[in-house]
Amino acid sequence: MNKRVDYILIVSFLLIIFTLGIITIFKTPTKLSISERRELKSIPTINISDIKTGKYFDDFETFLLDQIPLRDTFRRIKSINLFYIYHQKDNHKVFIKDGYAAQITYPIGGNKEDLLIEKINYLKNKYFTNSRVYSTIIPDKAYYLVKDNSYPLVDYDKLRTKARNMLPNYIDIFDCLSVESYYKTDTHWQNDKIIPVAKRILHSMSMSDDIKVLSKRELSPFYGVLYGQSALPLKPDTISYINTNKTENVNVLRVNQKTKKLENGKLYYSDYINSNDPYDIFLGGASNIIIIDNKEINNGKTLYLFSDSFGRSLSPLLISNYDKIIFIDLRYIKMSSYVQEYGLIDNSDVLFAYSIQSISVISNLQVN
Repeated sequence: MNKRVDYILIVSFLLIIFTLGIITIFKTPTKLSISERRELKSIPTINISDIKTGKYFDDFETFLLDQIPLRDTFRRIKSINLFYIYHQKDNHKVFIKDGYAAQITYPIGGNKEDLLIEKINYLKNKYFTNSRVYSTIIPDKAYYLVKDNSYPLVDYDKLRTKARNMLPNYIDIFDCLSVESYYKTDTHWQNDKIIPVAKRILHSMSMSDDIKVLSKRELSPFYGVLYGQSALPLKPDTISYINTNKTENVNVLRVNQKTKKLENGKLYYSDYINSNDPYDIFLGGASNIIIIDNKEINNGKTLYLFSDSFGRSLSPLLISNYDKIIFIDLRYIKMSSYVQEYGLIDNSDVLFAYSIQSISVISNLQVN
């Protein structure tokens, strides 16, 4: 009787696997994983050379894993087992501690911090010799979460020492933040929790740090990028944004990534709460150039902000002292191309503000 049951279970399992494989091959491929925010592998083209080297079979296996029906359900079951039954500390470098999901960014590798310093100083010396240039490093959430050796951490003491000694007018913001400054299911900081950061930066740049909050809007549910990557049933965040006494009368222009032309934009896109990446609420998401014009100020002061996605929620808090902020994301445009197209405003202020995540891929910054 036991052998018969075992036989039935084995046959049933094989039938399920076979059926899922057939469905995967013939169903319309899913192009994008919304939960993981990445493109999924499509069925590989048969190539004799790839078959001989084994690459085709590796690609085909990845295709099956990416396109299998009920993929997110299987991912969730796997993650629940790893975290709560086998007590594995992380899953694909995502860990959960005190209700927060965070990434292991260690090691940065390849002396990436030296490359960051080299690129910032190159931009300063080539393009901004007549400007006031400042820099800061945005720590990741793990810095505030991990107080023991339970997870590997970037050597922040070494990084901050290098930054103070080698970056132009380095502004240390580490003590302006805490774990509560970040979303629980996302890597980013919260717009309404980084006023101390904005004040520290403005004060260090000899600017007024008078920031008065006039209103705050909260939107939910916000499922951050780590919600999908962890594949765990985490409680969603509430994402919020604030308007200050200096953000009521601003115009925003942003480069459309398809047409490559400047078009009208806005500080906050509240309807993006239902998009694939709700953090795109801030300035409409990734763009190589975003210009914020403050119509209440006419002091001739311009701030060039070189940053990553963290800068999109920071820039509205810095506009109080400038009639214009020009946000440039060098991951998507070469500096030489920007200068050729738009030129540079002399005697401006310049701020380089990059997160740990960007430092780990600093080679992507196109400073030439």
